[in-house]
Amino acid sequence: SSSSVRIETSMHTKFVNHWKQPLSLSLERRISGYQEGLKIGNLYGAFYNITLYGMEYFYSGLSLPPLVDDVKRFLDQMGSYNFTRPMFLNLPLYQTALNLTGQSDNVLGMFTAKTSEYYHQKYKWDGIIGLEIWWSYGMQIAFICDEIEIASAYADNLKRVGEKTCMLERVLYFEQVRA
Repeated sequence: SSSSVRIETSMHTKFVNHWKQPLSLSLERRISGYQEGLKIGNLYGAFYNITLYGMEYFYSGLSLPPLVDDVKRFLDQMGSYNFTRPMFLNLPLYQTALNLTGQSDNVLGMFTAKTSEYYHQKYKWDGIIGLEIWWSYGMQIAFICDEIEIASAYADNLKRVGEKTCMLERVLYFEQVRA
């Protein structure tokens, strides 16, 4: 159907949109893809668009408090549909936004903050899904907080899995900035 094509197109334009326009200009398209996915019952497409929305919003330079509210609403919705995989892939972003806006009880303890523990326990996190994302955001926050040893430990974790994932470029960038 044309709705499925629009959702898929929205999902796969992530690779070029940021070359053509600021990330903030793609957010409405992500929300539309999400809403369309829900409307036709394509939960994978809906939640994938929301995952892209969260990442693009985070790196767009826009104010983070609205993102905190949005991601919490989307996490809870994913949980209500029992779509735990995308929920656990988005939880590190939520925790990072909480940390950076001063709404977290443990800025450097990405896994042990109360919010993270709540979702991990309620939805029975397997300790694997999204782990590289936790390490990536943890590395970035530790670096911002000038906790280079902690950031380096996250980078070492990412290096071990980097050849198999897309996270290696973040480690390489971190090592260049650190030097």
